[in-house]
Amino acid sequence: GKGYTRIIQSDGKGYYEYLPAVFIKKNIAHQTPDDRFIFKTKTGSINKYYAGTAVAMLPFFAAGYVKAGISHDPQDGYSPPFQTAISIAGLFYLCIGLIFLARFLLMYNIKPATVCITLLLLVSGTNLLMYAVYHPSFSHIYSFAFVTMFLFYAKKFSDTRIQKFAVFLSLAFAMIVIIRPSNGIIIFMLPFLTGSWTALKDFFRAFFQLKKFIVSAFAFLMVISIQLILWHIQTGSVIVWSYQNEGFYFLHPQILNVLFSFRKGWFVYTPLALLSLGGLFFIYRENKFRFCSITLFLLLMIYITASWWCWYYGPS
Repeated sequence: GKGYTRIIQSDGKGYYEYLPAVFIKKNIAHQTPDDRFIFKTKTGSINKYYAGTAVAMLPFFAAGYVKAGISHDPQDGYSPPFQTAISIAGLFYLCIGLIFLARFLLMYNIKPATVCITLLLLVSGTNLLMYAVYHPSFSHIYSFAFVTMFLFYAKKFSDTRIQKFAVFLSLAFAMIVIIRPSNGIIIFMLPFLTGSWTALKDFFRAFFQLKKFIVSAFAFLMVISIQLILWHIQTGSVIVWSYQNEGFYFLHPQILNVLFSFRKGWFVYTPLALLSLGGLFFIYRENKFRFCSITLFLLLMIYITASWWCWYYGPS
């Protein structure tokens, strides 16, 4: 029906709003406060969401702008050509994420048929498809794509020590951080990727070689600076807690609710996630270092997720 005309909606509108505000309205520092995404500051206004999702959408936003001009639709950022463009963005980043995940899994000598089944289960058995098709203006599908890129390039650099992979993993990590900073905990997957203390130390020793580190650090800062510049334009400061009265309650994590409640339990509504934990048994038999590292990573991820003030993350 007309569902495609309402793709940029709910929280997705907040993530997306950077694009029309910067390129069409040219009022990024003086947007109209709505007490949901745009808040009033002493110097103007600030978007509470981070800019990474908008950066990932930018090529598709540009295509929507061109299409709107050709079809004589309003070039306001919200007419049907823009909605369609963001729909395509969701599908594009879904495919990118699956491609990189497949390449990552194949590096562990997993059979191609098993990789195909894994991808099929991931798309059909989690909420990944929903965020790619119904909510492509939200941050989730873009996080998925750049997390899989990071995993792939980190593994490639661990195996080869080739500089370009260090740069690519730095770029991917920077995008992860400016899309949703808490997802930056993916850095703690490095012990699992390297496979041993010795390999982990060799990874960092190679990464922090002066030439490689300077190039990688420049790539990382180049991406991170996008958010810092936008914050400076909006508030005059380069570091801002834009969520205002929202935050983490690390002393009161809702772990049981996050995992098992009927309101939003991960294992209740995505039983595939619970089933997948059985793989830890096989990892333990093969490599105890990897078992310990990925178990600690999963515990950290669940703890941070459960510590957010709104542990059920809205009405989804």
